[in-house]
Amino acid sequence: AEAWQPALAYHLRAADQAARRFANQDALALYAAARTIAAEHAPARDDEGLAAIDERSGELQLLLGELDEAERRFRAALALAAPGTERALRLYRLLASVEERRSRYDAAFDWLRQGMARATSAMR
Repeated sequence: AEAWQPALAYHLRAADQAARRFANQDALALYAAARTIAAEHAPARDDEGLAAIDERSGELQLLLGELDEAERRFRAALALAAPGTERALRLYRLLASVEERRSRYDAAFDWLRQGMARATSAMR
């Protein structure tokens, strides 16, 4: 039927519900489908919507210990997030969490420092 907006909303609601039920693989598959719909069929490119999908996917992958994929999703979300926003700052913290899980504490602190520097410059 090519009703992409309702399909996107359905996929996101279903993915969120699956994540709440700890059906993480189902949630990841639904987020992937939602991202495809949003990227290819949304009437106007919605970077914040894509960033939100990437962030949610990354959080699940972090939870599952899929650190490389979590990092990839968080970096993609950060590239789309508006600088200095709450989402961007949260993504710096999540990227630090990935490095912390890898026991790369210096790299984790680097992500936190970058986030703080960006937050400070955005407030000026």
